[in-house]
Amino acid sequence: MTVSPLLDTYRNIPVEDPKQLRQILTQTYTDVANAVNFKEIAQYQLTETLTGQQYYNVVNPLQPRFTYRKCFELLATPPGAAIAFAHNIVPLTGVTYIGGSFVSAVPDFRPLPYVGLAANDYVSVRVDLVNIMIDLGAATSGIASGTLVLEYFKN
Repeated sequence: MTVSPLLDTYRNIPVEDPKQLRQILTQTYTDVANAVNFKEIAQYQLTETLTGQQYYNVVNPLQPRFTYRKCFELLATPPGAAIAFAHNIVPLTGVTYIGGSFVSAVPDFRPLPYVGLAANDYVSVRVDLVNIMIDLGAATSGIASGTLVLEYFKN
């Protein structure tokens, strides 16, 4: 079954036949609930939030896997540095998205992860079961501030 997050803009509701009215109202409610539930929840918080995204499940196709989102503030980090900090996500069973942006020392806005044109002009981001690791190349201008967004599975 394919469910669209879009709703019909018009629906004729017959008020003369109570049985047909009940069926139409029930279907309308189901359509609205499905459309709302299949929208992504656009909450970007420093605490764990359910995203509304549903991923396939090869083990149990009838049981979708749900993703969570958590944001992290990045502090000033000089070129050539390597930092690590705990994400406190338990149990982390998979990652679906690593991204965000930062303000460089130039200043300008750059994506995470970042790869520049010069040698050693990069900011890499890795995640393991306990930590987030960020490495800055020696030729990058450093991080003045930024936001890292992590989306992940817990099952």
